[in-house]
Amino acid sequence: MKRIVFFVFAAMLPVLSQGQATTTIKDLMQKARQGDTLACYQLGKAYLDMKVYEQAIGWLTRYEEMQSADECYQDTSSLCKKELACMELAGCYLERMKEFNKGNDSIYFGIEENPEAGYAKDRKKLIGWLTEAGKLGNAEAIKSLEALGVDVEEALLDEKAEFPQDVSNIHPGESRDPEYLFLRHIAMNLRYPQPAREQGIQGEVIVSFVVEADGTITNVQVEKGIGGGCDEEAVRVIKSMPKWKPAVKNGVAIPFKKSVPINFRLQ
Repeated sequence: MKRIVFFVFAAMLPVLSQGQATTTIKDLMQKARQGDTLACYQLGKAYLDMKVYEQAIGWLTRYEEMQSADECYQDTSSLCKKELACMELAGCYLERMKEFNKGNDSIYFGIEENPEAGYAKDRKKLIGWLTEAGKLGNAEAIKSLEALGVDVEEALLDEKAEFPQDVSNIHPGESRDPEYLFLRHIAMNLRYPQPAREQGIQGEVIVSFVVEADGTITNVQVEKGIGGGCDEEAVRVIKSMPKWKPAVKNGVAIPFKKSVPINFRLQ
């Protein structure tokens, strides 16, 4: 409990102790509550500078929600307002992650019971905002996504190619998550080849395929094989899939190449 009180007080202290700056914050707060978008942005930046992350995220999120992707600054900045908001929000989560890496896990105290979980959520949020900025053409965001190990080509799609959810043999209460259904299809249809079983062959086969604009599966190829009939079985299972929901970019369905590891393990 003592740490909670200290955390809240420490978060408020910069605002309460800045004299003239306090008036500025109050003025901005009043303007922001009256719908002034620039005031929302300025508040977010001010709180970010003071490392009061929850307040910064709150005001920058409000600012982002007020923007549309085609609104641009009228001054010297060429950044779209929404793009700028996305980058600033990414900055908030990146700064919190940096604080965590410095050993200052109190930034998550009261927000997450487990600081590691807070860090993981911040990384997910960071990637999410960078992705939004990347879709708006921000080169810095795209470079940052690449540095984080994100598949940028797939991330910047309007909609990802997905295994269909409307399969007939899902049990009541079972997940309809496309990734789960995809893995479920593989597990239910994969047969361990007898030659591989007899030779004790096991391992990972990587198969690539293309989801066409109409959802059909084509160009199924083994990128990494292990032999013993496992490669052929992996290809057979992928070819047995129903039509997928295709990838969409700029509002148009497009062909998209994917790859998947299929594991063969002897029991």
